[in-house]
This record gives sequence, structure tokens and C-alpha cells, in this order.
Amino acid sequence: MQPRTEFHYVEHEAAGVINRVQDCQSILDHTAELRAVGATGAGGDMHHVANFPVVLVEKYCNDRGITFADWLRDPAHPRAMLQDPSLSGFRVHEGRV
Repeated sequence: MQPRTEFHYVEHEAAGVINRVQDCQSILDHTAELRAVGATGAGGDMHHVANFPVVLVEKYCNDRGITFADWLRDPAHPRAMLQDPSLSGFRVHEGRV
């Protein structure tokens, strides 16, 4: 499922809230299948290590006050997501990154 944007009006605060929503179960299932067969890509320097849905990357960026460009530019950000135990279901490669 693709992410969708929801708008909610909070009457007692007279403000709107924008919420990005995505059902990630199919991504978790597909990632589990890849992990089970060891499908981490060909050798060399590039390996398939994770399937992070866009809503998770957006949440990470919003929580830290960074832009997506910042996330792309600094490898510490994707690495932090890869090492987050709560996101382990999205990991294809279970080894050290």
C-alpha cells in the first residue's frame, strides 16, 4: 500500500494535523521472505540490507528535525535506523552494517 495523507482538524486547539499513513505489513512480509532465503543481493560493495517504507524515513526525519536531503547526505541517519531494534523487521540482512 502506498502512503496516504490524512488531515484532521482538532477543534479544541483550532488547528489541523497532517498525518502520513501506510500499511507496512506487505513490506514486512516481503522482507521476511527475502531474509529467509538470504536474498541480500550480489557480492561486492552493495548489499540489500533493508526495506524501509517512506513513512518510517519521514517519521525519523520529523522526529529529529532534519530534511530528507540531510538523511541522504549523512550515512549516520540510515545506519541509526538499521541499528534500531524496533525496525528489525524491515532488515533483510541481519549481519553487521
